[in-house]
Amino acid sequence: MPEIRVKNMVCHRCVLVLKMLLDQAHISYSEVEMGYAKLDQELSPEQQKMLAHKLEDLGFELLNDENKVLIESIKVLLRKWVFQKAEQRPLLNLSEHLSKELKRDYSGISRFFSAVEGLTIEKYLKKLKVERAKELLVYDRLSLSEIAHELDYANASYLTALFKKETGLSPKEFKQNHLGHRKSLDEI
Repeated sequence: MPEIRVKNMVCHRCVLVLKMLLDQAHISYSEVEMGYAKLDQELSPEQQKMLAHKLEDLGFELLNDENKVLIESIKVLLRKWVFQKAEQRPLLNLSEHLSKELKRDYSGISRFFSAVEGLTIEKYLKKLKVERAKELLVYDRLSLSEIAHELDYANASYLTALFKKETGLSPKEFKQNHLGHRKSLDEI
């Protein structure tokens, strides 16, 4: 079954946008998830060009290069991991989860990601976790300890130290003056 890979899909709304574009173009699909869509048939060159243009207009990118597809697949899996509730995550640790999902050895995945992105998976993951912490702080529904738990940190002190190192602000300072301090996930 043919599929397409799309860069910069970071949330459920991105999935809805891709479905809408596919429906408007009369391209039938069986599944659309963050980062990809399974199509019922191959795209014609005209359909591919039109879809690539429409996606680009909305800040996405239709991926054709195998290396770009792998990088985006890693990022999508990491985003899903961080934004999923702690109790809903797979029982595997993250490296095992990445290896299983990508059907590759973790050390190879890690080396490739570092070479292409210029930072390790662990550093990228920390950046995602800080952005998730910012979001949860803005929502103001969870305590700092609960946010630390959601992000797989042992305690609020560790999260506070990481947050301050990454942002220059404590979580409390961020919460008091959060406007303009969040990054879009596709910018990480």
